[in-house]
Amino acid sequence: MESTDARKSILESIRKHRPESSDIPAIPDFESPMSNIVFGFGEVAAANGSKVVHIDDPDQLQEVIKANFPDIGPVYSLVDQIPSTFQLREGAAPVDHQGIDLAILHAELGVAENGAVWVSTESMNPRILPFICEHLVVLLEKSSIRSNMHEAYKEINLKNIGFGVFIAGPSKTADIEQSLVIGAQGARSHTICLL
Repeated sequence: MESTDARKSILESIRKHRPESSDIPAIPDFESPMSNIVFGFGEVAAANGSKVVHIDDPDQLQEVIKANFPDIGPVYSLVDQIPSTFQLREGAAPVDHQGIDLAILHAELGVAENGAVWVSTESMNPRILPFICEHLVVLLEKSSIRSNMHEAYKEINLKNIGFGVFIAGPSKTADIEQSLVIGAQGARSHTICLL
C-alpha cells in the first residue's frame, strides 16, 4: 500500500513541476552555394563513388545497362524499360532474394549537397533490394534534385511510408583492419541515371 502512495506522490510532484512547453524552433532556409544543383549533385555523387550517367529518355536505360553491365546475371527491375530476369516469390524471406546481380529502381529525390538519393517503399519492393544486390542502378529525374537535406526532408512524409533510406554511393567501410572494403553492407556499385 505504501509503494502505491509513494508512486502517486512522485507522479503528482512531476505533474506540478512540469516545465512549460515551448514551440519547436523554426529551421531557416539554407541557401545552396551551388549555382547549378544538377551539376553539383553529379560531382558530389561521383566523389562518393557513384557513376552518374545523363540520359534524355528512359528508353536509353537499356543502352546504359548493356554498356556498363555486359555480362550481368540475374536482374530485378522496377523500371518498365528493363525486364526482370529474377523472379521473387510471394512472401519470400529476405534471404531468398540472394542472387540478384543488378537491381534497377526509381529514386524519388536527390540531394546535391551529399549526392544521396532517397528511395522508399513507394518505389522499391522488397525494401531489402538496394542492400542485397551486387549492383544498383537508380533512375532519378533532374527536377527531383534538391539543394540540401533540409529541402529534401520538407518533401518526405514519413507518416505515409513504411521504410525509406538515403543512399550515397556504393556500400563501403574501412572498419576491418582499416582497409577499404566496397560492398560490405550493400551494393558494390551504384549508378545514377539522371533523366
